[in-house]
Amino acid sequence: MRIKLFASSLCIAALLLVAPPVLHAQPTDAQLQSQAQRALGAKRFSDVQVSAHNGTVVLSGTVNNFAEKFEAGNKVKKKDKSATIENQIQVNTPEVPNEKLLKKLREEINNSRIGYGTTAFNAISVSVKGWGVVALSGFAYGPVDASTAFNIAANTKGVTAVNNNIHV
Repeated sequence: MRIKLFASSLCIAALLLVAPPVLHAQPTDAQLQSQAQRALGAKRFSDVQVSAHNGTVVLSGTVNNFAEKFEAGNKVKKKDKSATIENQIQVNTPEVPNEKLLKKLREEINNSRIGYGTTAFNAISVSVKGWGVVALSGFAYGPVDASTAFNIAANTKGVTAVNNNIHV
């Protein structure tokens, strides 16, 4: 009896080792679209449309600043980390001359961390190209300094995109 029990247990264990793993089904386009719409339920995303095609979630429409565009993409990605996000949202912001935008961003970023003891260790460069496309580069003392610079740029009127290449 013990031998039969041992043999059957051994067979079951062998089958479990050889059996292919169960694959998780990929969500359908309708499920991806529904998840993305729920993720963007906030009022500030009321002008954002969501569609899904072949496993890719496409975001379109308009928002008030680049920070909202960035947040929309992150919220959708957080709902389904395996989904591909195509963020085509347009930033509805007034056009600001590059020189004026550059001056404002440099001043705000340079003065943002005064009093925290880290300002002297930051070497963040700002440039503006095209229509409100901001490039941040250089080095920040820590992640707070780097994210502060990004948030200032992303929330500034006239900024349509931010390329963040700040190293910590």
